[in-house]
Amino acid sequence: MVSARNQQARLVPPPGRFQPAGRRRSGQRRRVPRPDHRLRITELANRVYLSGSRTTRLVDELAASGLIRKTRSPADARAIDVTLTATGLARLQAAYPVHLASVRDRVLDHVDRNALPCFREALAAIAQALE
Repeated sequence: MVSARNQQARLVPPPGRFQPAGRRRSGQRRRVPRPDHRLRITELANRVYLSGSRTTRLVDELAASGLIRKTRSPADARAIDVTLTATGLARLQAAYPVHLASVRDRVLDHVDRNALPCFREALAAIAQALE
């Protein structure tokens, strides 16, 4: 049997469940997901708090595995857009229960039930500050 920790290491959380907002300056509008699910590598790097070069290497690995597709941006031929493939989306959706179980095991199970409302408020404040 494969442990949840090992499964989590191979998989990533599904879209729509956890989407870091990325780095924003004060007054900058929150980014809205594009209907075609395309994302520029630079925007992806900002959202996951990685350098552009590290993100590019990860994107290349994911593309070689058939999990994402890289294309030239129709808006700017210098930019590269990434899109999940059907295989990538399936892997992402399969990862969600493993990710959720890991969060419960590593975090929520260690918070007193009576303290959960305060914990939620603290996490919401942190998430707001990171937007």
